[in-house]
Amino acid sequence: MPVHISGPFDLKWAGKGMSWSLKPAIADHAILDGVSFDEKPQVFWQHYLQPKRNSEVILTAGDKPALVVGNYGKGQVAALSLSPTGVATDGEVQWWDWNGWFPLVRNLFNWAKEVR
Repeated sequence: MPVHISGPFDLKWAGKGMSWSLKPAIADHAILDGVSFDEKPQVFWQHYLQPKRNSEVILTAGDKPALVVGNYGKGQVAALSLSPTGVATDGEVQWWDWNGWFPLVRNLFNWAKEVR
């Protein structure tokens, strides 16, 4: 796994009426090809992860890592910190309802299946 986890009870809530914006942490990566963040997807709950050395943070939720990738043997691995829970307020888009979610997952699977 490309991250350290703090334990089984590390799920954090943004707070009542609050959320974190899901954003790219880097400008250019195959996982982000064709993925739009124009809808400003929001995160309400997330696990706190600590990226390991030589891993790469692809997405952040607020200032915390949301998608971290790395190498393992001849393959690639990913860790997603997001929890599909919470309620959006008017004008907010839950990250799991965001139009960029399926392109991101497709790209992630295509990236992960490549042998290095």
